[in-house]
Amino acid sequence: MSLAPPITSDPLLFDKLLEPIAAPLDELDHQPLSQAASKLKFAIFIRVLLFRIFNQVRSLRNLTLDLKSSPSAKPLRLPSLGLSTLHDAFVRYPSCWVISLVQSVAPHLAQLPKLSVLGQLWCVDSSFWPVVRQLGWLAHQGLKGVRLHLAFSLNTMCSVAFFLTCDHSPTTNERAMLMALVQAGVTYVLDRGYISLPACRELVDRGAYFVVRARNNQRWRVLADIEIAASEVFNHLSGISDQVVQLRSDANCTVLRLVCFSCGKHRFCLLTNRFDLRTHEIVLLYAWRWQVELLFRAWKHTLGGLHLINLSEEGIATQFQMLVLAAILWALLQQKTDKLLADSGRREESSKTSSKSESVTAQLSQVFRASWRLLRRSLRVLANCLAQPFSVYVKERYELRI
Repeated sequence: MSLAPPITSDPLLFDKLLEPIAAPLDELDHQPLSQAASKLKFAIFIRVLLFRIFNQVRSLRNLTLDLKSSPSAKPLRLPSLGLSTLHDAFVRYPSCWVISLVQSVAPHLAQLPKLSVLGQLWCVDSSFWPVVRQLGWLAHQGLKGVRLHLAFSLNTMCSVAFFLTCDHSPTTNERAMLMALVQAGVTYVLDRGYISLPACRELVDRGAYFVVRARNNQRWRVLADIEIAASEVFNHLSGISDQVVQLRSDANCTVLRLVCFSCGKHRFCLLTNRFDLRTHEIVLLYAWRWQVELLFRAWKHTLGGLHLINLSEEGIATQFQMLVLAAILWALLQQKTDKLLADSGRREESSKTSSKSESVTAQLSQVFRASWRLLRRSLRVLANCLAQPFSVYVKERYELRI
């Protein structure tokens, strides 16, 4: 099935959204596997899945209904499809094809300049994905869902890699998945569920860095104090200390850095092997870890990722990769739109001042108040304009101050 007509100088918003993957998508569409599909080629399959995500269609039946009756489907060149045809596509097309699309567009994401001086920063965490309908291979194993292990780049505000596991004991697999994601030179920001002496030792041996919250029962020996430079960050905190330590249970006597502070009634102790950063930068790195939690929430609720429409192993993997692809395409579109508005003088680059009613974490994360964020209000405008010219979408964003 042809994807004509070609994109014009003022394309539909949906075509503009998919513009970054047009070339690799066309290449995959000419693979023999796609050519053999008489009803649904790969390029159309991807367009349908992206249409479903951005329109927040919650079920496969609703998707087939929208393809037949939605006023947006026809101008977007989306065909009417049956349930069996869509299910067959999830089995037919390997998830690695979607991965290749993600890899082709991820390098185009702009980096947050304020973070580039701190190096590559990845938050690693996992989240349980419940499956409402217990069918097939999951039910046979007595499982109620899958666990997504995610590496999230703070520099680009986008996922870097992820693994899916089906397990009853997430803690063991969390550490194993962390090691599978490790790259030299990257700083990993972790919650205390990931901490163990072997894990810290392996990260050091493999040339990686970490900032991780220490467990309450860990003990250490203080070797020296590190001078703490003044910073506005400390206006929100108390009881701040910065020390060089060795963990008492570490037979290798690894030298680490320990930054402690209190926020309200909570005490935080952060272990790291980054001795080049200032005290407040270590605090910020851990505060920014919350961004991965916001991404999980955005994927589950804003993009409707909790609603899986195919429960085969390959189908579940494809749907998670589609969430990654949709998030990247959305971010690229917002960055492009913001640049157009800034170049035309209709939007000034300015940072919003934090509100006193915001949490401390939110106030310390002002750097992320940019077009990288996946917000419901922005998604609603995007959904309403999918079948409209791109210029209409730009105008709507300007008038609504989004």
